[in-house]
Amino acid sequence: MSVEECARLILQGMERRDREVVMTAKGKLGRWLKLLAPGRVEAMALAALKDEAKPQGQPR
Repeated sequence: MSVEECARLILQGMERRDREVVMTAKGKLGRWLKLLAPGRVEAMALAALKDEAKPQGQPR
């Protein structure tokens, strides 16, 4: 995504007074899936993190 596209989406979100601006289709899908299977979405998000960025006490 270009910088211009990113800035445009952020500005649109500000104008609509959105609390969050989700910019990718994958992120939007994740928000809906989290309603159905929050544990699975959390596990997928943790798996996507690099080991040094994972919270302490979480399985790696």
